[in-house]
Amino acid sequence: MKIKRLISVVVILVLVLTVGITSTYAEKEKNETVYAVLNYDGSVNDIYVVNQLFGEYVDYGEYTDVKNLSTDSTPTIDGDRIAFEETESQGGLYYQGTMIGELPMTFDIEYFIDGEQVAGENLGGESGHLKITIDLPVV
Repeated sequence: MKIKRLISVVVILVLVLTVGITSTYAEKEKNETVYAVLNYDGSVNDIYVVNQLFGEYVDYGEYTDVKNLSTDSTPTIDGDRIAFEETESQGGLYYQGTMIGELPMTFDIEYFIDGEQVAGENLGGESGHLKITIDLPVV
């Protein structure tokens, strides 16, 4: 069971996608980080985005869930428009949204115990030298 948890943690940590987007229009600045939680085989389980807004706290995006990470206020959502009532939040305002859509890349993950290929879901309870290969095929 420990190896199964370890594999999950390793896969999540290794495959965290960081996309730094800074856009300046109408004196707005935004940083965006995209996180993908993958299944053992590399297929996408969940995608969520953490945004940091500066200046006016209005953003646009299609999310199934939006959480304010900086304050206790609830965002106002109208279609793809997300607005926060704060006028100033030290260090910018952070919020998280569960993303709808696909990643622009795919992952092929293989696991080996002592040189023998093992399906990811069968790693629980196994012991030996673990090797994980991650392939990012050109799409």
